[in-house]
Amino acid sequence: MGGLVKDIFIDLKRDRVPIATGSEQEVQSLIDRQVESLPFYVEDIRKVSLGNKLIVYLLLYIGVSVTELVNIKLKDVDVLTSTVQVVEKGGKHREIGLSSDVL
Repeated sequence: MGGLVKDIFIDLKRDRVPIATGSEQEVQSLIDRQVESLPFYVEDIRKVSLGNKLIVYLLLYIGVSVTELVNIKLKDVDVLTSTVQVVEKGGKHREIGLSSDVL
């Protein structure tokens, strides 16, 4: 399975979602079809660096928040057990299994 994504991922007018009552900030979200196409898009090394590909895979496949993602250190990844230690809000640690795609 594979192929190049030809569609635009985000329509700024359609995909803005308010994040909190009274907040001026908005987040953008992808529809299911776009999420399904995203892994194929990041496989194109001419468009996406290896580091950015890893970021997408971690967000899609292990369900971490952006804040949790940026706090992951190399020492938190255990290749032998295929897990990563994530520090949640409040300092609680969580161990998450990694798929072979992410590894």
